[in-house]
Amino acid sequence: MSKIKNSFVTRYGMVWMIIVIFAVFSAILPGFGSMRNINVFMVGRVSVGFFALASMVPLAAGEFDISLGYMLGAAIMVGGKISTFGAPPAVILLCTLLAGILLGAFNGFLSVYLGIPSTISTLGTGMVFQGISIFINNSKSISSVLPRDFTIHFKTPYFGLNLSVWLLILSVIILWYVMEKTPYGKQTYAVGQSRKVAYLAGIDTNFIRFMSFVVAGILIGLGAMLVLGTSGNAYPDTGPMYLMPGLATVFLSITCHKIGRYNVVGTFCALVLLSIVFAGAGQMGTPFWFEGVVNGIILLGVVLLNGKDSRQMQVG
Repeated sequence: MSKIKNSFVTRYGMVWMIIVIFAVFSAILPGFGSMRNINVFMVGRVSVGFFALASMVPLAAGEFDISLGYMLGAAIMVGGKISTFGAPPAVILLCTLLAGILLGAFNGFLSVYLGIPSTISTLGTGMVFQGISIFINNSKSISSVLPRDFTIHFKTPYFGLNLSVWLLILSVIILWYVMEKTPYGKQTYAVGQSRKVAYLAGIDTNFIRFMSFVVAGILIGLGAMLVLGTSGNAYPDTGPMYLMPGLATVFLSITCHKIGRYNVVGTFCALVLLSIVFAGAGQMGTPFWFEGVVNGIILLGVVLLNGKDSRQMQVG
């Protein structure tokens, strides 16, 4: 019985941290625990959440996609450019999603079928995607991508939370089911743990790895759609800013739910934890560099706690 309790505490210690830290900030900061404030700081982390979820899937398959931030920016600019031709909102958002899917598939093709290591191929494609973002509108932003009467739906709270937050939660639930309850998800973890063993077990390892990049592209496309829906504008430099926060979030996921594995529940818990910490610290007047330092410490800490080299981490 004690082993079961210890296992539960170990697996969900992050949840208790969330509760304690939230209670402390609520006690010392007036209004911190209000639904309005929760909505504000969660809306600000939606893009980070989609970035982290997108990063998690290739990592679970033993791959590392460095280009996702630049992919997000490129997808946003594609949607922005489509709007300049007078396209309706549905077409704009669909093209944004398709851009993410196609760019993700491109990464998968280079890494899986051309045999270029994912860290190298996605570093290169990230530079390409950044160039595309700048080229699309000559490094200029695009305003009023979506009409105000459309974006208002993304800014209006429903049951206390904005639509973008609810869509993030829905995406978390769907991805959790896919990764933990379907053959595809189980095969993804199997490939991430040992590609050779998975191949000998009859798993199409190339297809699983390729699809991990495609799923990442879908999630980035969804994140880009929500950025456009929330702000209504497209900026060419949007995306890279989510790299460090997103990686810190997904790396922290291995300390929750499925210890040692990149997982959906851990990613979402890490997102909530960091959202609370940064929101509370910000309201207490911490300097602007605080978040960057914390993200860096998390990345270093997770690697040190799980081996001398990040390649030694259990990903499956």
